Amino acid sequence: MPMLPPQSDAPIASNVDFVRPEVVAAGPRWKVVRDCLTGNDAVKRAGRLYLPMPNPTDTSKENCGRYDNYKERAVFYNVTRRTVDGWNGQVFSREPISRFPDQMDDVWYDVDGAGTSIDQQAKLALGSVMGYGRGGLLVDYPHTEGPLTIKEIRDGFIRPTIHFYSPESIINWQMRKIGATYVPSLIVLKETTSGVASDGFSIVSNNQCRVLRLTADERYQIETWVKAEKDDIWQLQSRYYMIDPNGRPVNRILFFPLGIGQNNFNIDLSPTYDLAMLNIAHYRNSADYEDSCFMVGQPTPVVAGVTQEWVEEVFKGTIELGSRAVIPLPVGGNAMLLQVNPNSMTMEAMRHKEAQMVALGARIIKDDSVSKTLGESQMDEAGDASILATAAKNVSTAYSKALQICGYLMGIGGKREDFQYQLNTDFPAARLTPNERAQLILEWQAEAISQSEMRAGLRRGGVATLDDEVYREEVKKFPPPEDKEKIQQGQADNRPLNQGSGGGNQAGS
Repeated sequence: MPMLPPQSDAPIASNVDFVRPEVVAAGPRWKVVRDCLTGNDAVKRAGRLYLPMPNPTDTSKENCGRYDNYKERAVFYNVTRRTVDGWNGQVFSREPISRFPDQMDDVWYDVDGAGTSIDQQAKLALGSVMGYGRGGLLVDYPHTEGPLTIKEIRDGFIRPTIHFYSPESIINWQMRKIGATYVPSLIVLKETTSGVASDGFSIVSNNQCRVLRLTADERYQIETWVKAEKDDIWQLQSRYYMIDPNGRPVNRILFFPLGIGQNNFNIDLSPTYDLAMLNIAHYRNSADYEDSCFMVGQPTPVVAGVTQEWVEEVFKGTIELGSRAVIPLPVGGNAMLLQVNPNSMTMEAMRHKEAQMVALGARIIKDDSVSKTLGESQMDEAGDASILATAAKNVSTAYSKALQICGYLMGIGGKREDFQYQLNTDFPAARLTPNERAQLILEWQAEAISQSEMRAGLRRGGVATLDDEVYREEVKKFPPPEDKEKIQQGQADNRPLNQGSGGGNQAGS
C-alpha cells in the first residue's frame, strides 16, 4: 500500500496513544531513576516530590522563600549515575566481539543513519537495561515499491538501520500465537519529531506514534500517526507494508525488546531503583544537615556583665573582634563565643545510607577502611557481576538478531553465527588467579583436558581473547617448539609454579 500524504480526510483515531497499565505503573519508578541519572538539576527541579517542605501548611511568601533556600543548600551527590557509568565501564573495558559480512560496514559505523556507531548505541542500550530494566531495538527499512537494483543495494542508498527506544517509548503491544511461537502482532512506539518552523529558524517539536502491525495475512505494516493541532484526535500520516530487496513482504515485526531478566515484553524491576531511592534519601538528609549548619553552625559572640553606660562610653556602640583587638570589660564582665554542641544525627543518617548504597553496588563511595575477607569480596563482586553479565548477554543477543535481520534486508546470505555481536562479560570475579592458570595449562599438557577446553577456560578467565580458529592460524605462522616432552619436563622441573604464593606470581608473569 502506498504512503499516505497528510490530508484532512485521512483516517482518525482517539486512542492510538493508549498506554498499557503496567507501563503506567512503572512510570514513577522510571522517573526516579531518570531524574537521578540526569543529576542535580532534575532532582531539585522536582521540588517537593523528593524534598518535602518542612512546614507544608505554611504557604506564606516567607516560608516558601525559606524552602527555596533549604532546597538550594541541599547537596545531591550523584551516586546513581556514577554507578551505572561504572557498570558500563566494566562491560566496555574490552572491545565487543563482532562477526559480520564486509558489506555491512555502513551499518556498523552508522547504525541509525545519524552517525552513531553500534558500540555507542550499545552503551546506551546497556545503560537503559541496567538503569530501568527495559528498552528496545527497532530495525527500520525505507519504504520501496518493488525489488531493488543491484546498484541500489551496493551503493547503500537504501539500507536498514537500527534504532534504540527508551522504556517510556514502548507504550503498547499485543501478542499472537503462530504455530508454536508467540510473536508480537501490535507494537506502539511514542516518538518526538522536530522540524523547522515556517520562519526558517525556529525548531518545533511534535509527538507522533509509530504503529507496527502484523496483519491477518502475516504482513508487516507500519503506520505513523500525528495529533491534530486543534483537537485531541490522532490522524494517520502514512501507512505502508515493509518489503525486502526482492520485493517480498516481510512477515514479522522487526522489533526486539530488551530486559534485565529476559528479552521479552514483560516489565522487569529496575536494578537501579533501590539505589536511586537511597540516593534521594541521602539528598534529604543532606538538606537537613546543611540547613542545620547554616542556622547554628557559626559561633556567636556574647558579652555579659556590661551596662548601657559602658556600651555607650567605652564600646561606643562597636565591639572589635580578632587577635589584635582588645575588649575592655568592667569588673565581673565576661566575653565568650556561644556555639551549640555538634549534632551528628543527620550526618550519621547520611553515613548509614552511604553504607547501604555500597551494599547495592555503589563501589565509588566504598570506604577503604572497611576490611573484607577474600571470600566476601568475591561474593560481592559475583552478585553484581551476575546481573551485569545477564544484561550484557541480553543486549548482545538482541543486537545479533538485529544484525541478522539487517543482513537479510540487504540481501546478504549467511548463517546465524555469521552475524554476532557479543559484549564483554569478563569481570574481576570471573578472572583466573595465576595458580589457576598454571593448573589449567598443566592439565592440558597431561592430556586430562583438550586444547579447546583449555582455551575456553583461558577465555573465561580473561587471559585468551582469540577464537580457536584464529589461534590455530597464528600457531601455524609462529609454531611452538616441536619437542613437547621438553616443554613438559621444563614445567615439571619448575615445581614452585604450582606451590605457594611464589609459584602463583611466577605463573602470572
